[in-house]
This record gives sequence, structure tokens and C-alpha cells, in this order.
Amino acid sequence: MNTNNDIVLKIENLSLKFHTPGGIIPAVEDFSLSLRRGKIHALVGESGSGKSVTVKSVLRLNPETNTEYTSGRIEYIPSEGEPIEILSANESTLRSVRGSKISMIFQEPGRYLNPVMRVRQLLTETMMTHLKVTKQEALEKAKDLIRLVELNDVDRVLASYPHELSGGMKQRVMIAIALSCSPDIILADEPTTALDVTVQAKILALLKKIARELNIAVLLITHDLAVVYESADEVSVMYAGKLMESSTSGSLFKAPQHPYTRVLLGAVPDISRRGQPLLSIKGNIPDSADRPTGCIFSPRCPEARDFCSLSVPAFESLGNNAHGVACLRTRELFRA
Repeated sequence: MNTNNDIVLKIENLSLKFHTPGGIIPAVEDFSLSLRRGKIHALVGESGSGKSVTVKSVLRLNPETNTEYTSGRIEYIPSEGEPIEILSANESTLRSVRGSKISMIFQEPGRYLNPVMRVRQLLTETMMTHLKVTKQEALEKAKDLIRLVELNDVDRVLASYPHELSGGMKQRVMIAIALSCSPDIILADEPTTALDVTVQAKILALLKKIARELNIAVLLITHDLAVVYESADEVSVMYAGKLMESSTSGSLFKAPQHPYTRVLLGAVPDISRRGQPLLSIKGNIPDSADRPTGCIFSPRCPEARDFCSLSVPAFESLGNNAHGVACLRTRELFRA
């Protein structure tokens, strides 16, 4: 792991719940994560694990009317100036951070690019708003950004409406918009969804290049472990709103320590296991209103014992701070 001087964002013991007509729904519980400059940190887990809710919390994009943050901190640490605690920040502070210091790339870019605005307008308006530059200065930087995201025929792209671009091109435009104000952090919510495999690989390679060359921290949400293997430096595994395991990518794939992580990896097709059945996880993620006692994964865990339903496992480091896990049987099962 890198030194604390590289940390640009810290999520510490975050818990939040939603108030709904059907009752209170816990969405995230005691979740922690650190982002480092120039690194890609993948947040993985099944659909419904709370990944998007957690990431939206970084910009306080969850609905204010029914979201209650019950504990924890989210601290943005700029290279210059004082840290900003996001959950307690006022609206003025949040506006200065959103899109400028922390940008977000949403999945399905066609839903988030204004269909009646040309790419040129989508890029220049963002910069003119946050950077207070002239229209001509913004246009020149827009051309540089289109080249940076490796799109050819710059003038044609800038003059196009979103519907005139392919899915991969639209995603690159979204990345260009996210980069337009030189942010410290990019939040990427499944940015390769609905793209074919070849385009996915190119988008991931582009994100990796941007993180390295521009020293930007990227938080990548995905349920695709192949994506994690190809692009991530660090990984956090999430299940039902809780952190199960966190590690460097190399350590996680070499020696996963949580049964949930092991089953996720075992469910990925691998040519080295030709002829062997893929693993599967019985059951479903528990309903938020009816969560099990003890370890929340215990009803589905192939390694669970009776005591797993009685005690909530603490998240603890294994030997060093590079690998942490929340499992009552880890030392018995995987480190003996």
C-alpha cells in the first residue's frame, strides 16, 4: 500500500438508511474505504450490495428527503487547502466540489448526455461554470480532451449530438466531461455496461492510463471480476451494505480470504478449470427489512457454522494493513 500522503478520499465507518413508506431500510453499515492518487480502487459485489449507494454518498447524490446518514465520515483531502467533510458540508461547498474536484461517470451514458446539446456545448459549459474561462478557452481545452480520450476527427465529434455517436464514443465523451475540470477523483459507476467486450477493454485501458498519467484516483464500481483483474490496483468486496474484504488486487486474486470472495472468484469462467463446474451462491442477498443475525453472509456461506449466526464479525487486518477481512473463520480456514 502507499503512504497516507497519497490518500485523497477517506470513507470511515459510513452507515446510512432509507426511510420508505414500507419502513426503514438499512443500506450501508459501518463501511470504510480509502482512495489513493493515481490508483484505481474497485468496489465489487452482487447487484444490490450497496455499491452505487455508497459511491453516490461521496457527492451526497442520494435523495436528501429520505436518506439518513446515521454514522461515519467522508473526507475529501485536496493536495492544497483543508480537508472537506462531505456529509456535513453546506450546499455551497458541495457545488464547489461536484464536477470540479470529484467527477462521476455514470453507466449508460446515453441517459446522462443531454440529447439536444452538441458535445461541444456539453464540454464547454462545464468548464465555463467551474473554471470561469472564456468560451474560446473552453473550446480549445475541449479539443484537447477529445484527443486525450482517443477520439479521432475532433471537430466532427464536437459538432455531434449524442445520438450520432456510438456507445463507446459516448462513454469516452462522458470521461472527457469528467476530466474537464482536472478533478482529483473520478467515480465510475459500471462505465462499461452495455458495451461489447472489445470496447470495454479500450475504455478500461483508457481509465487506467488517465489515472496513471494525470495522478487521478478512480473508484470503479463493478460486479465483473474480470474487469477488476485487468484494471484495479486495490479492491473492496461489498455484500448487503457491509465490507467483506479489502486488499490489493494481486493479493485478492492470489489468496482471497473471505468465503464470499472465493465463491465470486469461483463463479468466473476460467480456462484453467476446464471441465469443472462453476461455483454458485445459494439464495439471494437478504431483504433489507429482514436481515439475518450474526454474519450477514452466513445463510448463504458454504463455510458457515452455528456460531456464525450468533456473532457479527469485526473487520480486521491480516498480518499487515494491506489485507483486511470480516469473517469469524478466516484464520481457521485460510491462514492455518
